[in-house]
Amino acid sequence: MKQDTHSLDELLQAPKTCYLIPRYQRQYSWNIDVAHGLLKDLIEIYNHSVDKHWVGIVLWQRLKDKEIDQLACPVGKTQNAHHCRNVIDGQQRITTFYLFFEALAQMAIKNGQDWPYEGEYALTEIHLQEANVPDLEKIKNLGVLYRELRDDPENDRKKREVHNAEREVWAAGVGKSASSIHKIFNYFTWLLWLGEEALERSEPLVESYFSLKLNKTESREDHWLRITNKLKLDFTPQRLTEISDLASCCFENFQITTLRVEDEDPIVIFEALNGQRVELSSFDHIRNFSYAFLKATSGGRADEIWENFWLKAEKSIVSAKEFTGDEASARNSFLYEFLISKNMYQKVKFSQSKTAKAFKKYLDDEVGGQRLVDWFRRDLQDAVDRFLFAFDGQGEFRQSGQIVEISVASRRAIRRIRAAASGPAHPLVMQILERAGLTKENPQSFTTEEVEKVLIALEGWMFRVHLNSESHTNLRAWVMKEAGSLYSSCINDDSSEQRGAELMYEEIRAQGPRWEGQGKIEENAVNSWRNVNPKKPEGLYTSMKPRPVLALLDVLEEILSNPSSTCFLEKREDGYEVDHIFPQKGGNKDWKIDLKRWKVNEIALQQSVHYLGNLSPIRASSNNALKDKRLSKKVEVVSEKEVALKLHDSWKDETVWGQKKIETRTQVLIDLLKTRWPTE
Repeated sequence: MKQDTHSLDELLQAPKTCYLIPRYQRQYSWNIDVAHGLLKDLIEIYNHSVDKHWVGIVLWQRLKDKEIDQLACPVGKTQNAHHCRNVIDGQQRITTFYLFFEALAQMAIKNGQDWPYEGEYALTEIHLQEANVPDLEKIKNLGVLYRELRDDPENDRKKREVHNAEREVWAAGVGKSASSIHKIFNYFTWLLWLGEEALERSEPLVESYFSLKLNKTESREDHWLRITNKLKLDFTPQRLTEISDLASCCFENFQITTLRVEDEDPIVIFEALNGQRVELSSFDHIRNFSYAFLKATSGGRADEIWENFWLKAEKSIVSAKEFTGDEASARNSFLYEFLISKNMYQKVKFSQSKTAKAFKKYLDDEVGGQRLVDWFRRDLQDAVDRFLFAFDGQGEFRQSGQIVEISVASRRAIRRIRAAASGPAHPLVMQILERAGLTKENPQSFTTEEVEKVLIALEGWMFRVHLNSESHTNLRAWVMKEAGSLYSSCINDDSSEQRGAELMYEEIRAQGPRWEGQGKIEENAVNSWRNVNPKKPEGLYTSMKPRPVLALLDVLEEILSNPSSTCFLEKREDGYEVDHIFPQKGGNKDWKIDLKRWKVNEIALQQSVHYLGNLSPIRASSNNALKDKRLSKKVEVVSEKEVALKLHDSWKDETVWGQKKIETRTQVLIDLLKTRWPTE
């Protein structure tokens, strides 16, 4: 290993040099607060003429010609004496400096300031992983357009291209789902526009730069002005006029240590360096481990397998709508829930933040050897598809490249399970889906009907827990404990006359509170709500959040009609909400008049306001319009303007509404649920 200390000038202006970020590394992920610290250091040495300032370490390895070809370096060995460096550690730091200098260059050129760093090797190329490439290319393209407009300033077409490119880059860096590359680049650019005082006093600005959305026709500078006015800064924004001096200071005074390794395995070094760092997630470690294994065992096909299977599977996770803006959580959740579904929790205790070791053990013990290459090619995408399908049951469900039939009722049950239990149930849903549609020769395969039966049993267990007002802590504990046992029994019970589906159905149905006997759901769901403080009414809508209540109403609508009926959980512009027939905050003067005419005790009625019998699904637009409206108006709307629902039939013909009506309807609906989810 060779150690040197360089200025950033030597590092980022080295002729015929490029830095490649290896596939096994995570994507660029620095946040504004980290980049902000770099700026503070820069301003400190700029204002106080500090000679040298050390900014960290970059560990790299020179690549051989064969490796350069494999990594598709855009310059490669075709250029004489080209230096291609594999960055083992330090990609976040080196990429941030790259983005900062690009921001300096673009702002100088756009504003007609002197920028001496022009030419073929003015800035060393950095080539990121595939996912980061489009973001970086947009930024580079903007720099090209600035230079073209500088050379032809009266070109109206070029002005429009610059305007559109500026808006595109800026819009890509604002909002919760903004890419880190665009976010950091835009932040640097905005502070340079604000001026030196903003650079010095930018603490209040760290997260404010994307506080307002970009209007459809608004220019980037107009948007900056709106943000500035909203912040009411106590200084006057003034464009930085000494950009080239700032760049020279940074190039010459920032010092970085480089460590060059020769023949050591870079993946092993990277893993060792980052093993104890919190910024590397469990998924990052599994990515490194997997790539290293493929490099060692796939006979030179590691990159092909990596691109065609691993990267596609990972993209499926991070592009899922459920995880927008929270990609790290999505990746780690996949590892965690996959391992639980595979019985690994029974073998080694782990948490979501410590799944890397357990996943390595799974790959070693359960797959192992050369079969691991086949696992990447055949089973990885299936595992991801099960994980994603377990969230909402939407789209096609595939296993081994084949579409597997999943009934409408099963898809609907999956949505309701998620609404009722969220994460805790996913490993069980993944298990059920894994048994679906396998070869007919496999005695443990589940038919379409068996998948539906088991999912409905799981749905019932989740809602019985809700109806009994039990803590979901118990639910999570049971899943962690029993998911592996269910998996093993359904796979290994070859001697039993019962199929795996029947075993799983009986095991799931046996869990949780019962309608009769221990638990007494019916009593809790109906009777116990009568003896409550009238100033604080209780009931279903207080023990359950709105989404699970809506899911429960969806179950009842399906029972009353069929699985193809309107689903209340579908995402749509005017989706369904839960409406209280008697308003949950008490009636207005019209209700008071009606109650007096009906001779209904308002205090008694308020005690049952959150009962199941007082709840009904209704469109969001209608719900807002009917807030606090009297019974006759609600009956009119559901009869004439709403989609016809069977649940509406159970109350829309009523002319009087009171506690007894609510209790009667509650009991009728509970009896329907008992037929769907029998416990005896």
